[in-house]
Amino acid sequence: MHASIPTSSALKTVGAVLVVGGGVAGVQAALDLTELGLKVYLVEKSGAIGGVMARLDKTIAQAQAAAGRACQPLAKGSISPEPIVSHVDAELCIGCGACETFCPYKAITIDKEVKPRKAQTLTASCKGCGVCAARCPTMAIDMGRFTLEGIRAQIAAFGREIGV
Repeated sequence: MHASIPTSSALKTVGAVLVVGGGVAGVQAALDLTELGLKVYLVEKSGAIGGVMARLDKTIAQAQAAAGRACQPLAKGSISPEPIVSHVDAELCIGCGACETFCPYKAITIDKEVKPRKAQTLTASCKGCGVCAARCPTMAIDMGRFTLEGIRAQIAAFGREIGV
């Protein structure tokens, strides 16, 4: 059983209603209450009404830009992504063998015949898990395009953004 909502002609304005929030739901509630003959006060903490919907145009523009960027490599007919595999910096590598010991895919080897000993990545075996890089005491291993300098730059930028 549904009760019908009385029309404005059947109601006498008794007081006022405060609607908190000028988003889509708040604005619609204010309109509905006004149609019922009530005096409505609509308050919104930001400078404009519309809530999330007011920012939707920016979201759509960002989505369109992302889709456009994704279409560029697809328009070529095929893509060849660069694999994320470990890369050993021979200058930093001390040949300790930690990376070889902990690699679950046996994708890093140390040639014990060559002096000084240095780690080498077997690119075809590397899955890019990063265990070798995490275990390297001299940080001589980078993962694909994720270099130590790049990670440090991201951390510094994040710190500046949050005011640290």
